[in-house]
Order: sequence, then C-alpha cells, then structure tokens
Amino acid sequence: MTVLRTEHSGIAGLTTLASDITAGALAFTVATGGGTGYPTGAVANFLVTLDRDVAGKEEKILCSGRTGDSFTVAASGRGKDQTSAVSHTTGGQVEHTISAYEYDDMNKHLADINVDDHTQYLNNARHDVSGRHGFGAALAAPGVPANVTKAAAAAGTAAEAARADHKHDVATDVPADVTKAAAAEGTSTSLARSDHKHDISTAAPSDVTKATAAEGTATSLSRSDHKHDISTAAPGLPLMSDAAAEGSAASLARSDHKHGRNIASDSVFDGEARTLTTYGDLATAGPSVSITTGESALVHLSANLGGTVGSLPIAAVKVSGATTRAASEDEAIAIYVASASAGVSLGRTIRITGLTPGINTFTLVYRSAVGSSQFAHRHLVVEA
Repeated sequence: MTVLRTEHSGIAGLTTLASDITAGALAFTVATGGGTGYPTGAVANFLVTLDRDVAGKEEKILCSGRTGDSFTVAASGRGKDQTSAVSHTTGGQVEHTISAYEYDDMNKHLADINVDDHTQYLNNARHDVSGRHGFGAALAAPGVPANVTKAAAAAGTAAEAARADHKHDVATDVPADVTKAAAAEGTSTSLARSDHKHDISTAAPSDVTKATAAEGTATSLSRSDHKHDISTAAPGLPLMSDAAAEGSAASLARSDHKHGRNIASDSVFDGEARTLTTYGDLATAGPSVSITTGESALVHLSANLGGTVGSLPIAAVKVSGATTRAASEDEAIAIYVASASAGVSLGRTIRITGLTPGINTFTLVYRSAVGSSQFAHRHLVVEA
C-alpha cells in the first residue's frame, strides 16, 4: 500500500466550530484565532477530527488548505479513516490528528521486510552483484575522457565510466594580443600553455599638440623606441595688446620660427591748403591705413606744415572701423607760421590705446586754427 504525503504541525491546538456544518459541507470555520498553528496545505493535505469521542458525531476530515480560521475540505475528504460524514453544530471540538493508516504504514515498513513500496532503492532482485561491476557487462566499455576546457562545471551525459589511469587532453590555443582594454576574464574555452607568448598590438603614436591631457582611447600600444611628430604651424602676427594671452591654437612653433610684423603705411605727397578750424580731409584725403589690431597700436605720423604768416596748421589721427575715436590735439603735430617759408617737416610717434580688437582704420585729418594752412608730404605708419 502506498500512503500519500500528509502535512503536520506540532503547534495546532484544540479549537471549536464557529458555525454549524452539514454532512456534505466542503468548508468550515473555527472560532476566532483557533486556526493559528494548523497546517496551511502548502506541503500536502492534512487531517482534523471533529467531535472526538462524541457518539455518532466523531468524524475525521482531510483538508486541502487553510486561510486564517477558514478550512477547505479536500476532494472526497469527508468521513476519512473509518469514520462517516455527519453534520456538526457550533461549538463542536476541532483538533489536528494523525490517521490510523499512517501509523499502520510506518509499522508495516518496520515489521515486514517484504514491503517494497520504494522501487528507487536497490534490493537483491534489482542488484545483481556478480554482473554489475565489470566493463563490458552492465557497465559500458570506457570511452576517451573529454578534453579539459574552461567551461561551466557539468555532470555530463556519457553512460560509460572512465578507467582509473585515464588522461585528459587540454584544449589550447594561441593567446590573444595584448592591447589597452578593460580587464576581462575572456570567453574562450581553450587554455594557454605555460610557455605561451602574447603579441602586442602597436600603432604609430599621435602627433604632439597643445591640447588637454587625456589618456586616449586607442587599444594599441607604442614601442619603446617610438617617436611623436609635432604639429607645427606658422606663428601668428603679434598684435599689441594691453594683456598677454596664451592663445588657442593646438599647433606649436618650431624653435627657429619667426614672427612677422603687423605694419601698414600710406603716404600722400600732394600739398594742399585748409582754412577750416575743424578737423577734416584735404582735397586729397589721407593718408589712411586699415589694419587688424589688438587693444593698442603705435602710430607714426609726419607731414610738411606751412601756410600764410600767422597761420597755425594742425594734423592729427582719427580712428574708425572696429573703434570710433576722434582726432585729439594731444596727439597732433602743429606749428605756428611766424614768417614766410617753404614749411617745416614734423613727425611724432604715439601709442593709441583702448582700441576694440578687429580691423581699425587710421586716417590723418587736418585743421587750421588760424589763417590758411598748407600740408604736404603726408605720411602715416601704423604698427599693431
């Protein structure tokens, strides 16, 4: 006889029915809290006894589950263990029990050596001692063992055994090149011999430039005698500036590099007169120079100044373009004509600051503070 598994609990106490049940009821409820400690049916069905020792009322019920104080009766679970299904009234005693057939089955296993319910165990009939321990008989002839590889451990599926002096081969392969990459165990199932060698992936190194320091992303390495090229370019024209600046170019300059000079000039040789007391152009305007500047520039201006006796010729520089700056008497050349003469050549160098960096145009303009003034051989040189 095969006995089905049943669930038991050692902490299920006596309780009572919370309401009447009929002989055919497939569920019942016990007093509040009375279900605590009883099996839940999670492992297997379990047995309870109702109205023990009450004449005509004692019944054993096989239950399939319990939720709180509510019990569910298993299929054909009423009237078990030689009892009959009967009705029960509120207050009837409920207790967790074990069945007679469970006790009888355990006793039978102990007392009767011929009981053979568990066929998974060997007995004399299922274990032929003389015929099951030799190759080629019950044991299949041994096969060649599998190669050793890096793979997940597994019991294997081969039906044959291996001899005590068997040997495994080891699967080997050429190791991968050494590169700059994240450390990783790898996925290869083959192993490497103890005298293996790695090749190293190499490539030409990058040019040296002025750039933010960075580890780089290349996976190849450099040889110990590698050389870097250096990115070079012609240096820019120096611009006068009130503040030094590092610059933004990524290229470098060679040690024998040369800087050009940012100089522009213009000349007007015509001699022309002006009687207006405000600054302005002569009939032939200029000289005028357009040049890229920083925040300052050196300006060299010169001219031959003359005119009627008692006149006062004045020449100065105005700025237009990126910067708008009027001519200033403080930066002018001037002379008082005291007597008739061919004129006097004057020149000066001034530093003009406060410029807006960009293309600025410098123009020589003129005025006559007194009388009729004459201007000739006019020259303008700007160094920025």
